[in-house]
Amino acid sequence: MTAPRLESPAAPPRLSPTLRLERRARNVTPAAPPPPPPPRDLHAHDHAGTPTMDTRTDARAATRAREALLARHFVAPTTAPTPEASLGLAGIGGLGGGMGFVSPETAALSTLERDFATFDDPGGGDGDGIVSEGDLEKIARGDYDRDAARARIEARGEDADAELARIEETAQFFLGDGREVFDAMDTANGRGGNDAKVSRSDLFAYRAQRAAELDFEIPDRPVPEQTFEVPTDDDGLVETDETNRTVPVALEQQQAIVEAIATGEPVAFTNTEGDTQMLRVEQLGGNGEDSVGFELTTEDGTRYRIDSELSVTDTHEAIARIADGITQVPVHLRGSVDKFRLVAEEDPDGALASYGRSKSGWNPFGSTEGRITFYGGVANITESTFDHELAHGIGDGLPDGWEDAIAADGEAPSDYAKESSREDFAEFWPAYVEARQHGEEALAALEAAYPNRFAISEVIYGGA
Repeated sequence: MTAPRLESPAAPPRLSPTLRLERRARNVTPAAPPPPPPPRDLHAHDHAGTPTMDTRTDARAATRAREALLARHFVAPTTAPTPEASLGLAGIGGLGGGMGFVSPETAALSTLERDFATFDDPGGGDGDGIVSEGDLEKIARGDYDRDAARARIEARGEDADAELARIEETAQFFLGDGREVFDAMDTANGRGGNDAKVSRSDLFAYRAQRAAELDFEIPDRPVPEQTFEVPTDDDGLVETDETNRTVPVALEQQQAIVEAIATGEPVAFTNTEGDTQMLRVEQLGGNGEDSVGFELTTEDGTRYRIDSELSVTDTHEAIARIADGITQVPVHLRGSVDKFRLVAEEDPDGALASYGRSKSGWNPFGSTEGRITFYGGVANITESTFDHELAHGIGDGLPDGWEDAIAADGEAPSDYAKESSREDFAEFWPAYVEARQHGEEALAALEAAYPNRFAISEVIYGGA
């Protein structure tokens, strides 16, 4: 389809402080802090713990495929593995450590990203978000706070001695054979000249440019059988069927996002429902040393600020998932949120995500000043969580007549929906959206179970 050419918006000023009016997470607060998530591997698991096929990306299979491809970037091994064969490879920062075809550039970039805090301030204090030539020289000769670096490495559960050796080798690489790589990073984001200083934003921009050069064939999209189940209050949370987010779909979406970031031009993006729209993704400056900013612009001109604390490849996947969700939202509802924050750490209260509004009336993006925060990396950016949090931004999060609809319908769509009328709406909305995607039979089943909630949702979705 032909889409209007999107004009590149100017980078916005620093966002105003936000006020989290209430915790609107998609789970019940646990009595004790949640256990750490299990290590992610190739296989997803069903509720019984049985390994499933790797056609879903619940276990990050698509990102592992991309990481494996990045690991051999500009290297021509005798036998290069295919994307499918590379899915289970992991190692240095998830970028294929221990594989014979890891390029020195890739290993150095991965170490720089993973240990940016150490490179940023070899002295062990608070960094300035910049890695300078002087910082590299200190690390290369071993003149840095090894104890502070060791503590950070051990906190990640990694071999500190081996990682410290990689840190020093990386500094030596960027000062020697990899000097051109360091200089290319310095100017990658197009802001300023070559001053021998690299920010995390520079690193992200350079990695996107390199990833955009990958040339590989994405397998055909499979068409999985999907099911729709009417939610009930026996369910802890409303969950949707995401079997259509297959590895080929996710790889295709991530490659589109990488191309958009690298070129600055609109790209065709196909969501999990098979609808193709034009998107622009521009990398902006960071909000500090741990965050890199992006602006996503949809075909209709709606703009979103995305601030990510995640790794490069996780950020690409996260933006792809956000774009997948946004492109399935009716245009008149897309202004229900205009900022996203991606946090690597788990929420202390056990929240998967939260919705909040800006404290100030000033807002460079217009509309609602609403922001969705996803915790725990990419894993919690699911279709149901996205739709739940988006629902908190529709109007004031509680449609007219919703409380009467709750009383008339009786049963709640989930146990969490009983928390409040607003949570009831936010829980029902993902079920309604999924029913529309499944067709008339699913819509009829949902309407029969919740006729009054359904009627209000129909009006909202249709824009009446």
